[in-house]
Amino acid sequence: MFVGYIKKNDFVYSEMIQAGFKIIYKDILGDIDLKGNCDCELVLQTMRDFYEYKYTEAIILSGDGDFACLVRFLNEKKALARVIAPRASRCSIFLKRTANHITFLEDSLHLLLENEKAPGEDNTSQGSFS
Repeated sequence: MFVGYIKKNDFVYSEMIQAGFKIIYKDILGDIDLKGNCDCELVLQTMRDFYEYKYTEAIILSGDGDFACLVRFLNEKKALARVIAPRASRCSIFLKRTANHITFLEDSLHLLLENEKAPGEDNTSQGSFS
């Protein structure tokens, strides 16, 4: 996972690492409107890992049309498991045209919230991140 590093989100990064994600941090610009600009790094790392046989199928989590070329390549190589985009209304038409199937997180939000538990008396979460 490529992510702009924000110190206050260290707890989130720790949870993701414990869940098995490999995180590659990017420097960010801005104090209010954060910009990490991870597009090139994600494409390069995906291609590198593909040619080094580090995976057989990729999951691309983005609605950004800049990744249409990557999705097209992975489709041609039969190495695309799925494209997941946050919401249909903000997903690039270029990505929609390229991907065989896109799962939109907004369509599955109810499934994620079903298992959410109320905080305990000490306001700590009673559920898990997994």
